[in-house]
Amino acid sequence: KQWYQRRVRGRPFCALHSLSFILELLLIIIPFILSSALTLSLTQSNMDQIYKEMKVAWMNEKCSPEILPFQSSLYTQLTEELSKQQEIITQGVSNVQEQFIAHLYEMEAERVKYILRSYLRIRLSKIDKYFMYILKNQDVLSNLSEQEVTYAQRYCDLIESHFTNSFLANIPEPLRKLTESNADYDMVTKPDLDTHIFCRVEKTVGKLQWDDSESVGLEEGDLYLIRYKPIKPLVQNGSVRL
Repeated sequence: KQWYQRRVRGRPFCALHSLSFILELLLIIIPFILSSALTLSLTQSNMDQIYKEMKVAWMNEKCSPEILPFQSSLYTQLTEELSKQQEIITQGVSNVQEQFIAHLYEMEAERVKYILRSYLRIRLSKIDKYFMYILKNQDVLSNLSEQEVTYAQRYCDLIESHFTNSFLANIPEPLRKLTESNADYDMVTKPDLDTHIFCRVEKTVGKLQWDDSESVGLEEGDLYLIRYKPIKPLVQNGSVRL
């Protein structure tokens, strides 16, 4: 008995004490989690659905070789839901337990913000790489938001100004073009639509013409390593996700 007491005194945070402490902590925290969940249920359920759709758009943009149409509606809805949730979190936080719950929801909000920031960074990196191609093609330019169009135009102006001041002003006029293309070469960098990507079929499509002589059947739930160009329309209409 004396040995046990000495051991307990030497190690007061033993396994038994740890378990009782965790149980007591859960008994304190669970009621506050439930009450907070009721307050945030509507906002959280709305944001969960929007977040899932935004995550698909983010993965498609990340894996696609070209810049896809900007998901303006999803982006706006998700940012609005984040603002609403932030307002609810900051209301009535008056004790340690409520601060703990608020911290959990703030961690969730940060996870959503990461997706939004990454989505925008990926699109900006594609604009930096293909800005001349984007600005020359109206169909591709229509995939950009107003802010992205402004960014692409300003970026192009800066590049042209820098090249002109650096060396273009010192070479003959016929050689100063930055967008010249002919049968032998093309100065405009374009996305490689024939690159292979992994994709998952979300809706049964049936036969897809792979090339002039071959076709492949796309069934819901199937996974493929396939060229991007044939499935480009299916990615944009949601039948296939990357």
